[in-house]
Amino acid sequence: MNRALQSILLATAIAAAPLPCISGTNSTDQVHNISLTVVSMFDKRLPALTSKDVADILAEAERVIAKKLAGGTTVSLVYVGEKPFRDLFTTTYRHGKKYATLKPWRYDRVLAEKTPILLSDQYEQVVTQFLRQWPLEELRDFFPSSKVSTYGDVYRHVMATYHKKVRALGRLETKDGDPLLLPEQPPFQSYVEWLAAAHEQDKYDIILTNTLIVYDLLSCPYPHTVCKHAKVGGSSFTSPRRRAMGGRALMVNILEEYGNVKELNPRAGDTPRALRNKILGGFYLAHEFGHAFYLIPDVYDHGGACLMNSAFDAMDARKGYELLTADMSACPKCRPWIDAKHMELQAISLEREGNHRAAGYRYLECALRTPAVLDVHRRTRLGNLLRQAIAAFKKAEDTVGIEKCREAARALSIGGI
Repeated sequence: MNRALQSILLATAIAAAPLPCISGTNSTDQVHNISLTVVSMFDKRLPALTSKDVADILAEAERVIAKKLAGGTTVSLVYVGEKPFRDLFTTTYRHGKKYATLKPWRYDRVLAEKTPILLSDQYEQVVTQFLRQWPLEELRDFFPSSKVSTYGDVYRHVMATYHKKVRALGRLETKDGDPLLLPEQPPFQSYVEWLAAAHEQDKYDIILTNTLIVYDLLSCPYPHTVCKHAKVGGSSFTSPRRRAMGGRALMVNILEEYGNVKELNPRAGDTPRALRNKILGGFYLAHEFGHAFYLIPDVYDHGGACLMNSAFDAMDARKGYELLTADMSACPKCRPWIDAKHMELQAISLEREGNHRAAGYRYLECALRTPAVLDVHRRTRLGNLLRQAIAAFKKAEDTVGIEKCREAARALSIGGI
């Protein structure tokens, strides 16, 4: 669904479910404190971080989050040490529904262009629809030397670039001359495997890693990811059993800054260690937190000082960090996502206080005010919020509130409410 149509449906839903004024619940009224558990998982063939590096990274992430995502939430990042990859990549996650859903969309590095999903009739349509979340003019910058007149043009350029970049990853070597991508294709070098494993795990909020992870999820070829290296520098995940970020977790990859792989970052060796740590904390980790906690998507039109900026001018991490920190004020264009999240947090607080009716209306307002594009599946997110609202209204015996939720669900075409 495009942004214009979603806006129309949102306006319809709001008209169908006008909300009462609830005093004392503005987004600046409360401060929410969250503590996140951080671990590292390192490929022993590649450089790792010292304890001081980790401390510096986390301190810069906390600083940038406080400035750029100022919205009444304070974040504490607590490092608990290094863990082996097997702690995350157990065999059990491959038996879950998440893995079954993702596996058909995984790029096969052996079959390459002959990966089955790429040959299906539906593939171009799926990717073209995915690309429509950004206006065409914002996508042209990623292909400055090519003609881009339609989303079909973007699709063809993205896929041609993707295959080229993945082949290039296969030629990379460690400092000792070993293949950077291991021939046995371990799960920790596949983004699809990270997504599935993170969905099932219940131990970690944030993982720092240093291995090369191929971006092999073919359903969502983000232009900024594909055009940079077709690898993963960081990501947010659904992780339902981790509650600090509302069922989300995240990962940051230090490979570009510390891997000594010139093809990935020719300037890394000339960048002081202290600056590399600031880049990892402020540019990467804080950005992924914006995805995971506030559900802000990658944006190409918020400007260079926006933490969530993933436009062409931010593809170089050092340049992106410099743009980000040149103006430390919060991005006004990110405010709708921040406000929507804090409506949910206020609803949770109201429920804990026993004020179920007010909580119900806050959940409902959060659903109606949620922006049209999210870092998660939007319809699932709205459905969950409306169900929480109905549960609160039932406790308050508020039949009017329940009906407003159902009216909103019908207007937004959300079933099962």
